[in-house]
Amino acid sequence: MAVAPGSGEGLVRIVPGSPLDAALPVEGGRGRLAVRDGVEGVLHCALVMEDVRLTASERVGLGWLLREHQEFTASSFVPGDGTGFAELCAGLREGGPGCGVVLGLPGEGRTGTAVAALSRAGLVVRPLMADTDEDDPFQGVWPEEGRGYLVDVSGAGPLPDAFLRALGDFAVVAAHGGAALVVIADPGQWDIAPIPGAVHLRARPPERREVLAAHLGCLLGDRHRAARWARELDGCGMLRGATPGEAAALARTAHAVLTGRERGAGELEQIALIRERHRGGGEVAAWFADATGPDGVWSRVVVAALAVLEGEPVEAALEGARGLAGELGVEPRETDGIAGVGIGPTLERVGARRTAAGEVLFEREDRADRVLEHLWAEHPGVRAGLVRWAAAEAVRRGPETAHRIGARLFSLFDRCAAPTALVGLFDAWVGESELVDAVVALSSAALVHPRFARALRERLYEEARAPASVVTARVVARVCAEYGKADPVGALTRLKWLVEVDEDAEAALRELARHEGLHPALVRAALEWIGGALPWNTGSTSPVRADAGVRLLEGLVAAEADGVPVLLARHLREPGEEGERLLGSAWYALLEFGAHERVRAALRPWLRAALADGAGFGEVVYALGCAVAGLADADPDAVARRAARLDRALTEACTREGLGPDEGERLREALGLAPARDRTA
Repeated sequence: MAVAPGSGEGLVRIVPGSPLDAALPVEGGRGRLAVRDGVEGVLHCALVMEDVRLTASERVGLGWLLREHQEFTASSFVPGDGTGFAELCAGLREGGPGCGVVLGLPGEGRTGTAVAALSRAGLVVRPLMADTDEDDPFQGVWPEEGRGYLVDVSGAGPLPDAFLRALGDFAVVAAHGGAALVVIADPGQWDIAPIPGAVHLRARPPERREVLAAHLGCLLGDRHRAARWARELDGCGMLRGATPGEAAALARTAHAVLTGRERGAGELEQIALIRERHRGGGEVAAWFADATGPDGVWSRVVVAALAVLEGEPVEAALEGARGLAGELGVEPRETDGIAGVGIGPTLERVGARRTAAGEVLFEREDRADRVLEHLWAEHPGVRAGLVRWAAAEAVRRGPETAHRIGARLFSLFDRCAAPTALVGLFDAWVGESELVDAVVALSSAALVHPRFARALRERLYEEARAPASVVTARVVARVCAEYGKADPVGALTRLKWLVEVDEDAEAALRELARHEGLHPALVRAALEWIGGALPWNTGSTSPVRADAGVRLLEGLVAAEADGVPVLLARHLREPGEEGERLLGSAWYALLEFGAHERVRAALRPWLRAALADGAGFGEVVYALGCAVAGLADADPDAVARRAARLDRALTEACTREGLGPDEGERLREALGLAPARDRTA
């Protein structure tokens, strides 16, 4: 994932401010899904830039995990290998190699290990989602001092040589700039050492009681009390066979009981409540075991349908249950007809009720999640039918229901590690014009989520290269416009194909260009698209893409804020050779390929900045001078052509700015252009 300078302090996790906002807990709310913050999987990693804060009305599938959550992970983390973890932290601090590799299997704490090591080394964690099949997946990533970059390649299979070289190069650049890099990989995936000097650590699961005590201690703010409760709960058998993530989940359950309405209850009652809430799935399993025979099977169908449609009007939810019965080959029972038992008894049998507003809710807030988890784990034969039915219900009922179903299934697929199922839901909805907003929200969340990102990014890449329909192309463009705010390089990799077949791609580019933090990545992409179409480029691309790159570049160079070109202002704030090359290359491309009117319009704010500020004058002269001169040993005729284009644009820009004859001469002289009075017609 590309990181533009000026990024904020937020790490993205799960979908607040979007249709998946239902996944976030709300005090006193009903029908909300639990957000899990365990040792493994605590971070749903992606970035949100300060100037790209997204509101709920934008329905973007992004949320953010604030820095205090990162600090909680670091303070509550329990290493399985204390010595190895200490060496990893030391290697990430100033004076060390600045790079580490954490090897481990899911559930062994590899993500928590990486985040805690970077945080304890005094670095702000910045996850990067890199496409392993791209030759330069870190293009546009400018490492910033004090940042700890996290790249997770686990599950990607064998890593291409080009990616490993790019990873090694990025590690060197990051360390040189006062940053650090940690890579998370599967144990058998890291057979070579592309990063010399990197500290390697094989993650080991820590002792589960220690995990419980550490998490509960941070939550309660009292480590002694937490240690006592950890002994009690372990002694009651609640930690038997638990993973580190399950021990952390138990800590959250215990904290909720010990600080909630039950905090005044006796200790034995509190233990019973903790057990009941933490092992809530046992009650669901027992209910399913008792639901046998035709009536019982129908009740199973009803509870499954309500688990997906909780919050819908009760009549609509029961109608949906009849549809699910047909999908699963079950004979539905009459419910609300004259021969039926009635709506009330039907809901009571499955632990649900009708609200005063006529909506259906379960009596227990977590019952919907428990039911779906039980079905997914114990009845795998219904998975495909359940997802097909849920997708069809969303199509039939419209956007509002689709948002609700998307939130519920997103959470289920996350908990059950089912990225393929989420891609299937995307495929079912992507061609539906009424569900564009829901698909954009769902996809934007998934594309920055480590569980789903790889599978959906591959699917999105396929659609970008050959969209199945106009609706599909529009969805892909909008998804790129949204998730590109967190991962511009990944989105641009897909938009570069889409611009060749669909005009919505340029609308997505304009949306991304609204955000200053993304401009460097956008400029690099535009230059790549333009250069790829040149005749001498062996990897040439289509003129259509090159034209899109020129239009994008024209807008970026012309963009201004407070009368100063945005790209120039950024470079003046953060000067460096990289920025100088970017400005010179951008102007070179405009003088070669830009429309005259757009070049003249782009030049006007640069002219004002040069004449108003000493530092701005020098940088404008340097950028325009490099653009005219071009590469070393440049063709003199080409240099003369660019000089003539700049001369004409500068003369017209001075006129339109109302400048006197002498006001632009200083800039003209510095650029080596003939004085205006010496120019011939």
